[in-house]
Amino acid sequence: MGGVLSRDGLLVEARAVLQRARDIWDELGRPEQQGYLWQNFGQLSWKAGDPDQAFDDYAKALHLFEQFGRRKGAANAIFGQALCELSRGRFMSGLSLVERAEGVFEQLGDPHGTAICLLTKAEAAYLQSRYDEAFVLHKRAAHWLAGQRWPDLWYNHLASLGAVHEAVGDLPEAVRCWAQAVHYLDEYRLRDPENIRERLSAATNKR
Repeated sequence: MGGVLSRDGLLVEARAVLQRARDIWDELGRPEQQGYLWQNFGQLSWKAGDPDQAFDDYAKALHLFEQFGRRKGAANAIFGQALCELSRGRFMSGLSLVERAEGVFEQLGDPHGTAICLLTKAEAAYLQSRYDEAFVLHKRAAHWLAGQRWPDLWYNHLASLGAVHEAVGDLPEAVRCWAQAVHYLDEYRLRDPENIRERLSAATNKR
């Protein structure tokens, strides 16, 4: 329920629901379940624009996941902390946390978690003009995405990869990537946070 409310933007109500759920797990003597609640608290704090609180919420989730041996939950909490650090401009600590989360996801054979970590690292490499590294990371991410129907991740991969191609002067490849990204936008009615339609149109007109 808390997740549904958060998707609708009702953050205050969602937090109240999660706090009630935490009280119930306390009453039932099920502390191992509270890791997931703190994970949701972290997501709510993140969506509310409070990375400091989100980082602390994820830290509480991580402690519980590690205590009860929930490795995937721990990896998700670590990745949440990584996003908080990156949003605050702390690239070294943020990327270190991404690496840590990626290692766990990869050990678990989790393609979704591994791909997200690789795409995050690829975007960071692009922002720091490390284009060769970005290409390698995108190639690795595509390996984990192969055969998976995750349109949001395919969109992110293709939009970001197109930007890397544009940065190194390979406009035809940028256009090819962005055209594929638009396909996912149209087929799955995704949002276009990277304004790929406009970038594709502008790049096509340059050719």
